[in-house]
Amino acid sequence: MKKILLTLVLLWLVLFPVSVVAQQNPIDAGSFEFGIGNIANLWLQKGDNYDEATDISIGSTPVLTFGYFVSDGIMLGASIYYESYKSESMTDPDTDFLLQPQLKYYIPVSSQTLANLRILAGYSSSTYDGDSETYTRTRFGLGGGLTYLLLPGLGAVIHADYIYFPNRAVSGTTIDNSSYNIIEIGVGLSAYF
Repeated sequence: MKKILLTLVLLWLVLFPVSVVAQQNPIDAGSFEFGIGNIANLWLQKGDNYDEATDISIGSTPVLTFGYFVSDGIMLGASIYYESYKSESMTDPDTDFLLQPQLKYYIPVSSQTLANLRILAGYSSSTYDGDSETYTRTRFGLGGGLTYLLLPGLGAVIHADYIYFPNRAVSGTTIDNSSYNIIEIGVGLSAYF
């Protein structure tokens, strides 16, 4: 995971100078956005299998985000996340994969600040050590965020999303009472070119 993150950061550093020179307004039609989201995040989770308790977790789950501005301020894109983890005591690694298309609408607030609203839908797949089953889940969400342009083509991002996860499936069989909701708050970086 560290190698993947390092590769993404190096790619971003190569693309950054191009974005600064090439872009007058980062959300113009024909522009691209490349970002690393959820460098740090907070999840508030509540669901069928949590009774009355709310689960709170703080962590880092870097997500690669990319998109294309089809019109001024309107971006079609996706987020991708993959993690594989194996400790010495595990036979096989735990893996998580997420693909999440999204539609974002950017609103300029000032010369250096962009607000956005977004709609997202996604699919995730997970496997766990010693378990031959594949766990799958869909997700639907609404969110918004702010991007502060540190430089013309580089922004620091904060976002908040409400995401609903319907019941998950194990190898194609739906598990009842496994749906849940989360509110996710995260920070990241985006480059525009």
